[in-house]
Amino acid sequence: ISVFFTRARTPEAVRRIQWFLLGFTIVLVTFALSYPNLVQPKLNLDTADSPWQVGSIAPENIIALSDVEFLREEQFQQARKQAMQRAPLHFNRDISTLSRSEDPEESTISRMVLNDLENYQKCIQTGALGAQLYACIRNNIRRWSGLSNNELNTILAKRPRELEPILRELLTSFLQTYVILKDRETNPLYTEFEGSDVYVHDLNRPGSAPTRIEADRVINREDLYRSYRVSTEMKNILAEKGYGPVFSNALLKAIVQYLIQFDGARFDPEATVKEREAAAANNVKPGDFTFKIRRKDVIVKKGDVITDEIYRVLKLHQENRFWETFSRVVSIFVQQIILTALILYFAMRFAPRQIQNITSNLIVFITIWLFALLLILMETTWAGNLIENEQWQFFGSWIPVGAFVVLFALIFGEVFTMPLAFYLSFLVFISSKYDGVSLLISITWAFTGTILGARIKKRVHFITVGIFLALLGFALVTAGYLYSNRPILSDISSDTIFSPHYSEAVRIAMLSGLATLTIIVILPAYETLFNSPTRFKLTELADPSHPLLQEMFQKAPSTWTHTLMVAAMTEKACERLGLNTLLARTGIYFHDIGKMKNAGFFIENQHLVPRPENIDRDNPARAAKVIIDHVLDGIRLAEHYRLPPEVIAFIPEHHGTSTMAFFYHKALEKMKRKVKREDFRYPGPKPQSKETAIAMIADSVEAASRSLDEVNEDTVNGLINRIMHLKQQENQLDESGLTIGDLSVIRDAFREVLLSSFHSRPKYPNQSDTQKLEQRNAGSSASAKGSRKKGAVTKKSQNKKSSPSAARAKKR
Repeated sequence: ISVFFTRARTPEAVRRIQWFLLGFTIVLVTFALSYPNLVQPKLNLDTADSPWQVGSIAPENIIALSDVEFLREEQFQQARKQAMQRAPLHFNRDISTLSRSEDPEESTISRMVLNDLENYQKCIQTGALGAQLYACIRNNIRRWSGLSNNELNTILAKRPRELEPILRELLTSFLQTYVILKDRETNPLYTEFEGSDVYVHDLNRPGSAPTRIEADRVINREDLYRSYRVSTEMKNILAEKGYGPVFSNALLKAIVQYLIQFDGARFDPEATVKEREAAAANNVKPGDFTFKIRRKDVIVKKGDVITDEIYRVLKLHQENRFWETFSRVVSIFVQQIILTALILYFAMRFAPRQIQNITSNLIVFITIWLFALLLILMETTWAGNLIENEQWQFFGSWIPVGAFVVLFALIFGEVFTMPLAFYLSFLVFISSKYDGVSLLISITWAFTGTILGARIKKRVHFITVGIFLALLGFALVTAGYLYSNRPILSDISSDTIFSPHYSEAVRIAMLSGLATLTIIVILPAYETLFNSPTRFKLTELADPSHPLLQEMFQKAPSTWTHTLMVAAMTEKACERLGLNTLLARTGIYFHDIGKMKNAGFFIENQHLVPRPENIDRDNPARAAKVIIDHVLDGIRLAEHYRLPPEVIAFIPEHHGTSTMAFFYHKALEKMKRKVKREDFRYPGPKPQSKETAIAMIADSVEAASRSLDEVNEDTVNGLINRIMHLKQQENQLDESGLTIGDLSVIRDAFREVLLSSFHSRPKYPNQSDTQKLEQRNAGSSASAKGSRKKGAVTKKSQNKKSSPSAARAKKR
C-alpha cells in the first residue's frame, strides 16, 4: 500500500488522480454535510391508522430541517373583515343650500326660510290679531303649523329681519354638526360599519381635507324628531345661544322642518372602499397571521397532542422535504466548490510543491475523508438528543478540529496548513447549521493547532498542545454560554457550583482538545503509509546509525567527511533564512550515497582506493558517465530504503542540470568525435526548493574550498561569489525561489562556517626537540643553584667585616 501511494507518476497521471480525488472529496463532503436531511424519516400522514393524525399522541420528537410557514387564512380574513368594518366611512356634504338666493323657484333651505318670513310678514300686515293671526300663520307657513300659541307669540316678538339671521345661524350650526341623510342608507358598507369615526367631505370647500367626526353624528331625517339623543343635543345648542326655553322650542320645531327638507349629504361608497382596503392592508399584516416553524425548531415533542396546525406543519414539512433537501445539497455543493477553489489557489500560490506531489494530495484528501466520516458520526450522535443538544451544547466543541490540524501541521508545516485549517473550520460551521459559536470554537482551535503543531519538536509536546487546546475549549465554551445567556452556575438548591449542562459542555470541549494526543498513535501510520518527512522521521533518518549512512562511512569515509561539512554550511544558511533545517541536514546526509558504488573514482576517496582506473582522466566520457551514474545510483538506493521524496530530491537537485566543466573541457581537447554538451550535463532537475538550491551551492563551495592556497575572509568571499555567479549563469537557481537577499545571507553563513573550519592552528614541536629543551633547562637550573650558593658565602664574609662599624653605629 505504501509503495502504491508513494511511487513516482507522470504529471499527466498526477493531474488525473488529482481531479478524481478533488471530485470525490467534494461529493463525499457534500453528502456528509447534507446527511441529516438525507436520513430524515418519512412520516406516514395519510393513512387512517397513522400515529400522526389529528388528536393522536406524537410518538417521537420531530425537528424541522427547514423553515415551514403558512397563512392562517380564516383568521387572516376575519381580521381583514373586522379592520374594514372599523374603517371610517366617507360622506359628501353640500351646505351651499344655506346660501341666500333671490331666485324664488329654488328649493334650497335658504329659499324656504325667506318664503316663510315673507308669508309671516304678510300675515302681520293684514292687521289680524290673536287667533286670526295664528290661523293666518298656520295656514300660510306650513312648516310653522306645529307651533303652539305661546311658541308663536315668542316668534311674533321678533321681526322677520331679526328671525332670518337667527334661523340661518342655527341651520348652519346643525348642518355642520350632523351629517343628515335624506333616505336610510342600505349599502352593506354602511350597514356593516362598526367603527367610531367617519370622514366628511365638504363639497363647497374643494381641496380641503375631510373632517373626521364621530360616527353617531351621521343621522337620518327621522332621527331629527324621533331620536331623544339628537333632540337633547339640539336643545343644548340652542341653550348655549342664550335663548329662552319657549323660544328655543319654537325654533327647534321650525328648524327640524327645514332640515327634513335638506338633501345635501350623500354616502360615498367608492371612497369608503378605498379606505377599507387601506385599513386592511395597513392594520392586518399577513406575517401576523403566519404560523412559522424555523429550521432546528421543534415541530412536535414526543407525547404532545397533534393539533390541526401541527398536522398541517408536518404535512407541509413532508411535502417540502424533497425541494428543501435538493436546495440544501446544491447550496453545500456550491460552497464546496468555492472553498476548494480558494484552497487550490492558495496552495498553487504559496505551496506549489505540495500540490504537485501526489503523496501530499493523498494525505490531504484522505484526511478530509476521515474528517467527513467523523462529521457523519457526530451528526448522528447529535441528532439522537437533538432538542437538548441544540439548547445546551455547541456542535463545534464536539469536533476535534485541533487534532486534524496538528497532523497537517506536522506533515506540511504552517503555511500550507493554514488554508486547510480554514476549510475544516467551515465544514464544522456548515454542519452546525451555521452556528456562530461553533465557528468561533472550530476556527480558533484550527489556527491555534496550526501554530502549535508546526512547532512540535518532541513527543512530549503533544501533551502540552493537547492540554492547551483543552483549556482553550473550556474558555470558548464559557464565552459561548455567556454570549448566549445560558446559565453557568447551578441553582441554589443544587449541590454543585456549575450547572450540569455547562459542566457537560465543558467536558466535551476539553475531551475534543485532548484528542490531539491520538496523533502520537496516528502519526507513525501516516509516516509509514505515505512516507511523510515529519520532524520525527527526519530525526530518525538523520541518525548516523542509519544503515545507508553507516555503509557510506565504511566505503567512502572522505565523502562522509565532505557530507558533514556541506551539512554544516547548508544548515547554517537554512537556519538564518527560517527554512526547514532538519530536512536540509537529512537531505545532505544522503545526497552523495550514490558514490558508494564507485567510491574510489571520486577524488576525495582516491587515496583510499588507489587503483589506476580510478584516477584515469584520459577518458572523459567514461568519467562523466560514472559521475552521472552516482546520481542515478543514489536515487535507486534511496528508493530502495524508502527515503521520503523530499529527501530524495537532494540527490539529483544538488547538481541540477549543470555541466561537468572539467571533463567537458577534456573531451573538447581530444575531439576524437563530435562532443555533445548534454553528455556532460547532470540529468537534473534544477533545484525546486530553497533547501536543495542551498545544498547545490554548499556542495560546490565546499569542494572548491579545498583548492584554496590561502584561506582568509577575502579568498573565501571570492570563492563563494564565484560559485554563486556560476550557478546563476547556468540558470540553476531559477526555479528554487531564492532571492538576491537570500544569496547575501547564504554567503555570510558559508563564510562563517568555512573560516571556522579552516582556522589556523599552532605548529606542535616534536618530542626530541622538547627533550633537548628539557635537558638545557635542567643544566641552567644547576648552574643557577651554584651561583646562588657562592653569592651567599661572599655576603656572609662581608657582613663579618662590617660588624664593628655596624655596632658603633647602633651604639650611636
